[in-house]
Amino acid sequence: MKLIDLQIKQSLIFENRLFLLLQVSENQLLPKDSIANVLALDANNDIIWTIEPPTTYYDYYSRIFIEDNELYANTSIGQLHHINKETGRVLSSRMIK
Repeated sequence: MKLIDLQIKQSLIFENRLFLLLQVSENQLLPKDSIANVLALDANNDIIWTIEPPTTYYDYYSRIFIEDNELYANTSIGQLHHINKETGRVLSSRMIK
């Protein structure tokens, strides 16, 4: 996969890593499974991890942000996930809508 081929919705640089939120077209039919549309890249633009997908069906990540030196991601249905910056695993989640 080449970065040039990706449609990037949002990017963050934090602790020598680039976090990318990939665009999910709202016009496309979503698969039954959720979509893992966040990547972490190192200084050489090599992919370190792809985020753990949301836990609900038909869901995807809609926003990423850093707060108190921690990585968070909102999902399209209103969950807030605290993400492990080293692995892309969800540490905790809660409903915010």
